[in-house]
Amino acid sequence: MKNNDPVEFQFDEIEKNIVNEISAFPVGNLPFNRQKWSRGIKERLCILGKKYSYQVCARDCDNTDNGEWLYDMCWSKNEGDFFIESGLAFESEWDNWDLDSDFQKLIQARSNHRVWLFKLKGTSENFNAVINKCVKQIQLFKGTLKGDRYLFLGWNESLSEFNKRLYIA
Repeated sequence: MKNNDPVEFQFDEIEKNIVNEISAFPVGNLPFNRQKWSRGIKERLCILGKKYSYQVCARDCDNTDNGEWLYDMCWSKNEGDFFIESGLAFESEWDNWDLDSDFQKLIQARSNHRVWLFKLKGTSENFNAVINKCVKQIQLFKGTLKGDRYLFLGWNESLSEFNKRLYIA
C-alpha cells in the first residue's frame, strides 16, 4: 500500500456500525428508487445516531431532532445553546456521480466521521477511480487535518452490494 492509498479495514466502532446498518438495508431486493433508498438508509443511521446520544438532523426521516442542516444528515451534541461536537457529516449522491459540491461539503466538515454514499457507474475499478479522485481532493484541501476520517460506500449494482473504503488523512 502506498502512502496516499486509502487505509482499509481500520474501522472504529461507529464506522463498523454504519457499515452494518447500511449493508443491512435491503437495497439489493428493491428496484432502485432514490427517495426510498435514501430514506431507508437515513432512517437506520438516525437510530444509530440516537444510540450514541447525538441529536440527529435529516430530512424525510422519523427519528430526527431537526430537519436537514448543512448535510444530508448530521449528528451533533450541544451544551445549552453551544454546539460542541459534530459526530457525523453524511452526504449521498445517487445520480451521475462526479467530484461534486456534495463531496466537497464533506472535506470542509469538522466532524468525527464523514460518510460519502454513492451509486457506482460500472465496476469495482470505477469505485477505486472515484476514491482516488476523492483522496486527491482531500489531500489538496489545505484544511485537511491528520486523522480526518472518510468512509466511502459505493453501491455496486452488478454485485448488489456496497463497496467500502476508509480513508484516514
